[in-house]
Amino acid sequence: MDEDIKLLVWKKARSVDGLDDSMFRKDACGALIMWDKFWEK
Repeated sequence: MDEDIKLLVWKKARSVDGLDDSMFRKDACGALIMWDKFWEK
């Protein structure tokens, strides 16, 4: 996966109050996602 595309998609996810937004975000469905696991195959 191209890291540039991964970063663009990550930036569209919402920040979560109280969590480091460079590591945790919420996707469009409200699911918590983690950068290290995001977009794994």
